[in-house]
Amino acid sequence: MRLVIVFILITVVLFSARIIFFYTTSPNFQKGEDVNFTYTFFSDPTRIPSGYLLKVKNIRIFLPKTQEFSYGETVAIKGKITEQERVSKRDNLLLKELVINNPEVEKIKNNNFLLSLTSVIRQKVTSIYGKYLGQNESGLLMGIVFGIRQGMDSDLLAAFRTTGVLHVIAASGSNVSLVSGFLLATFLAFMKRRVAILFTLAGIIFYAFLSGLDTSIVRASLMAAFSYGALLFGRQNYSVLALYTTGFIMLFVDPEIIGDIGFQLSFLSTFGILILKPLIDNVLFRNRNFFLRDDFSTTISAQVMTVPIMFSAFSAYSLISIPVNLFVLWTIPLLMILGGIAAVASLLFSVFAAPFLYLCLPLLLYFENISLAFARYSFPVQIDKTPQVLILGYYIFLASIILFLNKHRKNFKF
Repeated sequence: MRLVIVFILITVVLFSARIIFFYTTSPNFQKGEDVNFTYTFFSDPTRIPSGYLLKVKNIRIFLPKTQEFSYGETVAIKGKITEQERVSKRDNLLLKELVINNPEVEKIKNNNFLLSLTSVIRQKVTSIYGKYLGQNESGLLMGIVFGIRQGMDSDLLAAFRTTGVLHVIAASGSNVSLVSGFLLATFLAFMKRRVAILFTLAGIIFYAFLSGLDTSIVRASLMAAFSYGALLFGRQNYSVLALYTTGFIMLFVDPEIIGDIGFQLSFLSTFGILILKPLIDNVLFRNRNFFLRDDFSTTISAQVMTVPIMFSAFSAYSLISIPVNLFVLWTIPLLMILGGIAAVASLLFSVFAAPFLYLCLPLLLYFENISLAFARYSFPVQIDKTPQVLILGYYIFLASIILFLNKHRKNFKF
């Protein structure tokens, strides 16, 4: 315990120094300034009606739709920074922002072998999924297996967002757990444990690149790497410390992501599952096994920990998100397994993937129709602006409940 406290103090000091260095040395872009830089797409670019949108530092860059851009590509961007006004979706305030409209864009050769390889694999798998499944079903399966959101129509995406299941269409902790567990079991059949763990770590890194290095997949991959690293040294019960270390590394590399909603939701939902789920299982469901028990406690844990952030970011929370998550989450492991096998098979002969994709189809249609049906009755709770003091008070109150239940959970019987 003493070593853990020392480690936390050291990371706090290092992070404080990093923050000071970052904000005193970062370039301060100005209106009217000419810029010229290179950019690599580590995830699929955001499509908008006029083309593509990039966010670099505090600048929004609008790329023309006359060119196609995809994961793994590197481009040289040259343009002039201008200023424009837009209305914030969060609180309807008029904001001034720095933008680059229609810059000169030139594709340049990317010498990163891993990025090039994963880009080719993504394109191949996307093509095979689309060959045997409909557009929405193919896009949904790509989202579940690899966290790639593309191909689905706007109405379906809106239904996922309304019902609170959009997080499923993103590679995250559950994906990494399934992939790493499968890899470890496979490697253990052919090699010694330590070597199998090392190969599993390499597989996790490859899957992270294949999925696009979004915030959630980086966090989940780092956590898995720390967990398997702990197995190498015989330390298996350091999940919360692994999450803390993951957050420290990500923030140390890029301090600006602390304001990213995706990072906040990913980090807090994982923390909730690690801390709250065991309490819910032990206090509410002790000696009770029933269908969807694990899905229920996982959903409640993640939702309880992230509700204030969702109110703050989106000014609304859908009351049906918990039941909808319960109805669809059980399909995710099956779709991950079948979709993953189909992806591997498609790299050999595309026809081998067909049976597994056809098995996915009824599950995908079920997922879609449940989301579309419940989206009509979202029952949103809306708060125009969530006070910061209310968010702080919520987490203090939640922490006190967690401490109380941890201390007295043996006395509770339900």
